Amino acid sequence: MTAPLWQEKVNISKKGLFLLKVPQSLPLRDGNYVLTAEIPCSTQEDSSSFMRIAFRKVSLEEVEPQKSLAENGIWYDALLSAWTTSKTDFEQLLEQVGIVLPDEKFEIF
Repeated sequence: MTAPLWQEKVNISKKGLFLLKVPQSLPLRDGNYVLTAEIPCSTQEDSSSFMRIAFRKVSLEEVEPQKSLAENGIWYDALLSAWTTSKTDFEQLLEQVGIVLPDEKFEIF
């Protein structure tokens, strides 16, 4: 087993979703990683669950980030990025996977 690249104790004060940011100083190269988190289930020290999250780090082209995201299979972020910058870019990404929008006006819900 490999030694952890980063380890941090995070205090969570309430139930629900929370954002966990990987430090910018962490020297991640492009590739696949697994994040493991231990989550206490009660006040007893021996009662906890573990969660594993797989993620991929990719470098993006500054000029065409949507294209870089799509080429790396990160479609959700590619479409969101294209949506916020250009309707034309958004439609072109959809067409790449065979989705053609009608000529009607569409909006984000």
